[in-house]
Amino acid sequence: MTNTPLPTRGFGDVSVEYGDDRSDKEVYLQATGLQKDPDPNKPRHVLIYWVNATPSGGIEIWDITQLEPHGHWRQYHYPNTLKVDSVERTRNQAISLGVFTSEQRE
Repeated sequence: MTNTPLPTRGFGDVSVEYGDDRSDKEVYLQATGLQKDPDPNKPRHVLIYWVNATPSGGIEIWDITQLEPHGHWRQYHYPNTLKVDSVERTRNQAISLGVFTSEQRE
């Protein structure tokens, strides 16, 4: 089991401290783990993120966008800005979607 960040509003959000500088940024699609679990009752957590800042010590600030399942409906969450250990990219499948302008990320 990985420590993949689960975006939430409130605790852990650092969007005030690390605001988006509006520059072009590489955007990633990330899925939990390096491959899907064969058990259909274990859905794979998927999110879209970009690195907003890299303070120090292997920590990155990720702006995260995702749909979260809640029973039979989904809730859209944006933005969620979290401190994340950069090693998460090696623990999970991360695919670059290319470089996006701030307008494209909205």
